[in-house]
Amino acid sequence: MKRSGLVLAYALGVIIMVASYHDVHAQAREDFGNRLGIHRGGEVSFEPQGPGILHDALDPAVRNWLVPQELYHEYGFQQWEYSNYARDHYQRYVNTALEGDYFYDMYGRYITRGRLIYDWRVATPEVTGSNLFKSDQYASWFSRLVVASDSRGEYYYALTVGDAIRTTLTPMTFSKPSYSGVQFDLATDKYEATILAARPSAPGTIGTMVTGGARERSNDTNMLGGRATARVGDFLQLGATYVNAFNSQTKNPSFQGNPFRGTLTEGQNNDITRLEIRLSDDSPEDGVAGAALFQEEIIITDSDGVRYSNRRTLDAERLDFRPTTQGGFQREGYLSADGNEVIALIYDLEGPEYRAALGPPPDRIARVEFILLVANDYRIELTSDRQVNRNDQPVVISAALPHRTISAAGNVQDGSNQRFVHLEYGLPVANEIFGFTVDVKDVLGMHLSGEWDRNRQHARYPRRTESDVTQHSHSVTTADAMWLNVHKRSYPWFVFGEAYSVDHNYCTSAYIVGIHNDLGEIYYDDERAFLYEFVENNDDGDRFPDWARRNFVQDREIFPGMDTNRDFIHDLNQNDNIHRPNRIPDYEEPFLRFNSDRAEFLYGVDMNNNTVIDRFQNDDQPTYLYERDRRGFNVYAGTHLGSGRARLTVGHLRERQLSDDRRNHSVYGLFSYHSSFPRWGEVRVFNHLRRVKDDIRNDVILWVLRVGSRGELVPYSDPLAGRDTWINTAYAQWDFKTNGLRMQHKIKHDIWRQVDFEDRPAEQQNIRESSGFFGIVNKADYLFDIGNIRLRPRWKSEFFRMRPPDPEDSIRPTSTELRELLSFMVRIPFLSRSELETGVEYYYVKQFRDDLQHDPVHSDRHEWVYAAQVTNQSAYVGYDLWTQAGISVARISRPDQDWTTDTRLFLTIYAGFGD
Repeated sequence: MKRSGLVLAYALGVIIMVASYHDVHAQAREDFGNRLGIHRGGEVSFEPQGPGILHDALDPAVRNWLVPQELYHEYGFQQWEYSNYARDHYQRYVNTALEGDYFYDMYGRYITRGRLIYDWRVATPEVTGSNLFKSDQYASWFSRLVVASDSRGEYYYALTVGDAIRTTLTPMTFSKPSYSGVQFDLATDKYEATILAARPSAPGTIGTMVTGGARERSNDTNMLGGRATARVGDFLQLGATYVNAFNSQTKNPSFQGNPFRGTLTEGQNNDITRLEIRLSDDSPEDGVAGAALFQEEIIITDSDGVRYSNRRTLDAERLDFRPTTQGGFQREGYLSADGNEVIALIYDLEGPEYRAALGPPPDRIARVEFILLVANDYRIELTSDRQVNRNDQPVVISAALPHRTISAAGNVQDGSNQRFVHLEYGLPVANEIFGFTVDVKDVLGMHLSGEWDRNRQHARYPRRTESDVTQHSHSVTTADAMWLNVHKRSYPWFVFGEAYSVDHNYCTSAYIVGIHNDLGEIYYDDERAFLYEFVENNDDGDRFPDWARRNFVQDREIFPGMDTNRDFIHDLNQNDNIHRPNRIPDYEEPFLRFNSDRAEFLYGVDMNNNTVIDRFQNDDQPTYLYERDRRGFNVYAGTHLGSGRARLTVGHLRERQLSDDRRNHSVYGLFSYHSSFPRWGEVRVFNHLRRVKDDIRNDVILWVLRVGSRGELVPYSDPLAGRDTWINTAYAQWDFKTNGLRMQHKIKHDIWRQVDFEDRPAEQQNIRESSGFFGIVNKADYLFDIGNIRLRPRWKSEFFRMRPPDPEDSIRPTSTELRELLSFMVRIPFLSRSELETGVEYYYVKQFRDDLQHDPVHSDRHEWVYAAQVTNQSAYVGYDLWTQAGISVARISRPDQDWTTDTRLFLTIYAGFGD
């Protein structure tokens, strides 16, 4: 009984204490305790302090102590109370404070309550120590771009985090229209600096921690880069650049080895049991004097540093082991690979021959080197059973990383370049570029700019038993790129000079690891998924790279120089778009063909002599300032003539291909004249005469417009029409406009004439001795009004003769055509915002080639087109609304065919945003 009384007294005391606590809290509801911080010296602090001590809870009772927590403070709910919602209905939980989480910095200072937007952390040694997180708000609130900045006086800095940042250090080292990563920029009056950091193997997906947006990983490829410039005096600026993409493991201790040399990931680090050397012809098109192999040697170093060799190397143990040889032609004293033949030397490190030779087992091999005695026009590539595709088949990776290939200089065919070639095998783990730039402005009227860059490609030999992955056998291959420009612009004289050299194995591509899992495996034939580019292929200069790579949208409409109005639409198919595709080029479409002329009438220079104007060229290579595998110079000087409207330039170009015996030598003269006359209009005249000896192949990819297609990319092979050739391109244009009358007349004549054509080898006579293009366009239209009615008669005459150097050219086939066009259009406005426009057009095509008389596209034809259209322009719910309805009827006649009729009806509504 006494014990029961004590228990009852204890319970009453607890109830009274809780009730008093509730009363006090109810009377002082605005007292938030430490939730709004602690005042210290006039400042508010939010440092984490732990829960502290509650003296009222110092009661040695066994039952649970129900301390009022969040539900009590936010909603008044008490854990010990019976819940009855008959009178006061239950309401769902709603945050009464700001939404989000509490965040503290590394020193424990309270930052804010809100949302985590971006978080990139790397911790070593730790499993899945690389953590990159991008929240949903990163995409929705900030559209994948966050910028933090500050400035004071001359000092400025900005930290940019984004998924599509236009970033360029230099055109030869790092240039991306859609860089995903972090960029920190600093600028003062004299100095500028940039630091780049990214994780290209897994740049982070938008999502929450629960859905895997954090992308916690152990094996990754990281990219670090930067550039700094300093202005010296008033005219000199010096710069330095560094870029590196390297593989790494977070399971390794920090500061172990050199991280910038890269490490082998878990997926790469397995024992090699099979090595293969492939020798081939570096110029297979000539079919002769390819790789000549006289002798091979393999040198194996084990984990104890003992060297083994299958030849009489002085400091190595004797290894009685020879590779299995496949392919090749046996010559007197050597094995040859001519044309498309390939010599394969296969070293099976688990085969019976190797075991009988008592070589170190694969798990004890630390380094493998090869010494080959070769000659002539050789090409050497290495692979292994760790350098594979998705089917575990060994592949060479020379196409993606040219430094993985060793080629003979030139195209030697007499064996005079016989030499020993040393190779060391390893898997690529890092690609590093560093360089310097100089810019000099206006020193005695001279301007100078230049750049030198060194490319270091790192590789390591895998060995699974190596405890420290940073200590794998390391090898490095180097390549250089450099250029220098000097010019002086004055009146009337001007001069320009450029010199450049870019090694054939200069490379701005790096393999990225861990695409499909976190082991860091690589499939070396999949460039789309596993390659990261420092310098993108972006010939058209838009926001999308031109090739297929991971983590961005590939540009499939590439037409450099053909979008002068910058609307992302080909200028010769201007009325084409995604929602209303048009499959007829403007120069073939009724009523539009009056203003549009085919691309062959465009004028421009062609310094690489591949018959394609330089500003329109597109290829599948990085967009460097100068092409890879080239060395040479170009100089020219000129003067302004008369009043300055005319200009004469003479110059000389000498260039050679480093990996082959090919050259481009050119002597040229360029005359240009451009003037406007108040009474006679505008006149333009150009003439480019040159004598060239060019056998360097410059293949390109052309955006070809064909009837029935919106455009497509078509490979175009350089016909090598400038081996020894006189080339002249002449162009003249006259534009006249006055009082409603407009006239335009243009003529272009392009001539390629071969020199000593009959004396050339048969394989060089696959082109025409004389080729070129001749075209004339004359057109006129007159606009006049009769009251409110506007009338416009138009006439256009087009004649062209195309005779390409390659008789089999399917993109620009041989043709001679005359096209005549007459049209008459009437525009009649009615009511307030409507008009009726009708027109008739006659089109005549005469084909002067008998073999095209019955061609369904290029044959002769007569065409009548009738069209009528009603247009209404009005405002509707804040939009500029255009409504058009109309009909067009085309009657076409071809030889041996009856008249055919094409009819089109349409009703179209556009909602515009105003001008």
